[in-house]
Amino acid sequence: MASPANLNDISQALANLLEFNVKRLAGSALSGLVVSRLPPEKADESQDTRLNVHLYHVSQDNDGGSDLPEGQTGLNPIATRPMALKLFFVLTAHATITATFDDVASQHALMGWALKTLHDFGEIFEDTNIGGQTLFSGVTLGGRPIEIIIRPIEPEESVSFWSVDKERSARLSAFLELRTLLLNPEPPQTTGIPVLQVGLGVQPGGAPVLSGSQSTLSITRPAALGGGTLTLPASPAVGVLRASPGSGDALVSFSGGGLGDGTDAVLVLRGQGLTVPALIEPASNPEWRIVFSDSQLQFEVRPTVWAIDASGAGRWIALAPGLYSIALQRRRTAMAEDGTAYPAAVESNRQPLTLAPALVSASLKAGPDPRNVVIIVDAGSVLNLAGTEAMLGLGGDAYEQATAFTGSLAKDAGKFVATGAQQVEAVPKAGLTLPSGTYPLRLTVNGADSPPAWLGVP
Repeated sequence: MASPANLNDISQALANLLEFNVKRLAGSALSGLVVSRLPPEKADESQDTRLNVHLYHVSQDNDGGSDLPEGQTGLNPIATRPMALKLFFVLTAHATITATFDDVASQHALMGWALKTLHDFGEIFEDTNIGGQTLFSGVTLGGRPIEIIIRPIEPEESVSFWSVDKERSARLSAFLELRTLLLNPEPPQTTGIPVLQVGLGVQPGGAPVLSGSQSTLSITRPAALGGGTLTLPASPAVGVLRASPGSGDALVSFSGGGLGDGTDAVLVLRGQGLTVPALIEPASNPEWRIVFSDSQLQFEVRPTVWAIDASGAGRWIALAPGLYSIALQRRRTAMAEDGTAYPAAVESNRQPLTLAPALVSASLKAGPDPRNVVIIVDAGSVLNLAGTEAMLGLGGDAYEQATAFTGSLAKDAGKFVATGAQQVEAVPKAGLTLPSGTYPLRLTVNGADSPPAWLGVP
């Protein structure tokens, strides 16, 4: 989350990122590269070599803003709450040989360098610099990053986006999403509320702070690739959802300050499928193995959690794979001068947390050719829930999610279906049984990638 002075500061930072890093990648051949922020048709009129990144849409991120301060007064107390936004950009490459002919090769090269830049810099901070050149000027992000996402737009959707242009075909483009940005709120206003009693008390420390997160992913390689298990660090943290407790890749840790010993703490989880924040009390969730020190918080993610909602009611919640945020709330008791105790709570900043599905096995379906691919995931994830969005990568090919197979091999080739709560079935891209070999495999559910796995075809 960020607190930009205006949206132009963020657009300029994105343009700076592309300009500085593409020049670094391309070397002296592109020393004069221009990165503009015009509408794409205006960038075409320049008739030069450039990248263009255009802000075409903005929406409110209802899951990205802080809660309305309790007890706030005035006619419009919502004005004192930061407004959380997501920004949507379209990236295009432009190069011309003459006023008549486009230089397609240069456009493709520019787009390749730009996409690598966005891949390598998935998060940018207020102090991010490339070759000593800073992206931001006078913008304070409070130590929190801006996340850059290359949106998985289907080709048909891209054509629809460009269909308003009657003069030419769809442009080579990429669609970007930047989140979460906070527009600065108005200063809080107060009214003449009568003072019934004076509360004097001392509370230890200020608000807790989470400064970062980390976890470990375990990847088992197939025998064809040498076998063995690789242990890789992940930051921000990725917790793998598994039905059985005790897995090392389900353990995540957060560093920070003022976290306490856990006796007054509640975890605040927001994100995928949660309409209101879920308050997680350590004592009610022993399987989460929540452990505190003043500078570190550690817990094991589980598929279900006993959580308290805003009304104070508790219930079991099933957590789906997806993108979340975690914050730490410390509940304290203040004392009025007459001895009356009253509760108070302070909440930390938020840190991202990804809950990922785990792949158990992949094999060819028994039966006559062509044989489909059957993928089993751990029971900690449910794939056939309404609204679940999934993507599948198999052998370097992207497969399209469908609700059901049509029975036509020509139509079903390259598609996959959730045929059960923990099962996916895919029709090979070519419509033929996959030949012998080892195929890399990755399943993405609600934006969360599973740890890599492989399909071995004998």
